[in-house]
Amino acid sequence: MAWFFATIGSLILTASLLTFVSVTLLWTIAGDGIRRVVPALSAFLSGHLIPIAFFPDSLQPSIQALPFRGIVDGPFQLWTGSRPPDAVFEIVGHQLVWSLVFLGVGRVLLAFGLRRVVVQGG
Repeated sequence: MAWFFATIGSLILTASLLTFVSVTLLWTIAGDGIRRVVPALSAFLSGHLIPIAFFPDSLQPSIQALPFRGIVDGPFQLWTGSRPPDAVFEIVGHQLVWSLVFLGVGRVLLAFGLRRVVVQGG
């Protein structure tokens, strides 16, 4: 059950991150850059390509604070049993906090961006 809740949190975090990325496209001329950088960064820092435990100890605090670990690493650690089931509260809490940050900042950016939008054509 702990893995299930962490996986649901991962889906919410991923959806809020992608929504935030979509909103930032209002502020760019061409969206190719951010649409390529964010997935690569996310795959690298989430533990999808290299497990987070393999990163140097000096980088661990920074990587643990970023939202990306909640996408793959948190649910995977619960699934494999490397973290106890009661760690689900810390993992899901981290996922939900970052989800709320992305959604809150995204809503503010969307509100400002929609004021600048000019629709042309018939």
